[in-house]
Amino acid sequence: MQEKNKRKRRFKGVIFDMDGCLIDSERLYAQCWKMAFHKMGIPISDETLDSWNGIGGKDLDRAIESVTGEARLTSELRAIRDGYLAGALEDGRMPLMPYAKEIVTLAKEKGMTVGVASGSVRERAEKMLRFHGIYEMLDCTAFGNEVQAGKPAPDLYRLAMKRGGLKPSEVIAFEDSLSGVKAARAAGLRTVYVPQPGFRDLEPDVNYYRKIGDLAEGMAILRALP
Repeated sequence: MQEKNKRKRRFKGVIFDMDGCLIDSERLYAQCWKMAFHKMGIPISDETLDSWNGIGGKDLDRAIESVTGEARLTSELRAIRDGYLAGALEDGRMPLMPYAKEIVTLAKEKGMTVGVASGSVRERAEKMLRFHGIYEMLDCTAFGNEVQAGKPAPDLYRLAMKRGGLKPSEVIAFEDSLSGVKAARAAGLRTVYVPQPGFRDLEPDVNYYRKIGDLAEGMAILRALP
């Protein structure tokens, strides 16, 4: 649902989701989870894996436990999955989304405070962002292991704004998932929805600013901001 009667704002900051928005990792995450569960001999459906899109941290731990029935297996599954992911990153199978570096560069050129609010744990997320030369361009970050509640709760966005010295009325967010859009809106941010192919028919049940096909369209939005 797109916003109506939008108020004029002066935007000082932009906060991006990471997985599926800046980095093309969501599909690979699902593949690596599937391989990890297979290695442990635990069945899991593609539908279940798709439902994990956009969630992380403790919420993801609970989702894993709902499949395995045993909390003790979660850390082992995560370790196996992370091993597969590390290899994929080094092999170049986790590229940036189209125009990701360009939109971050544009935001910096406009003098905006640039941040990331991601449900991924800091250690892995920072490694991914550094690999692609994005981390050094960021002014503030918030990751899943640094907050009590992950998306769709607003905690990640509130922490990123606090670290960036930003107010909700000054920030525009870019999100690719339903839970991410809900999180950004719950934090009071104007939110651009950039769904991945295969998820474009899904509509958040909260208002958002605009739905776009890729970050090239996002660059046009940033250029037009007051």
